[in-house]
Amino acid sequence: MELLSGQLAGLCCRGIKTGLPTANREVVYAVADRFRGRGYPTQATTATVEYLPSQTAVTAVSGVAHDGNAASERVLEKRGIRLGGTLGIDEAPHHHGQRSRCVGP
Repeated sequence: MELLSGQLAGLCCRGIKTGLPTANREVVYAVADRFRGRGYPTQATTATVEYLPSQTAVTAVSGVAHDGNAASERVLEKRGIRLGGTLGIDEAPHHHGQRSRCVGP
């Protein structure tokens, strides 16, 4: 929720994604068009990446971005998820990466 408007700005969650190179947690986020450019995905991803190692046994976090979605790739890379591979999801190319020691920013 965006505090100023009370409207749903987007979502962020984590889960197990089949098809990724190792069994770990994937961080997933989306933001409504009208709320883009305000840093909400970075804030939500930061909270998720910091929460996982402090409250669970998870030691690796993965992220996936649609090929060509530079903004989404930047969000992941800001959190230390280094994109280096490509995989097909629903027949579309996606970049993926992993952060193995997810402690701190």
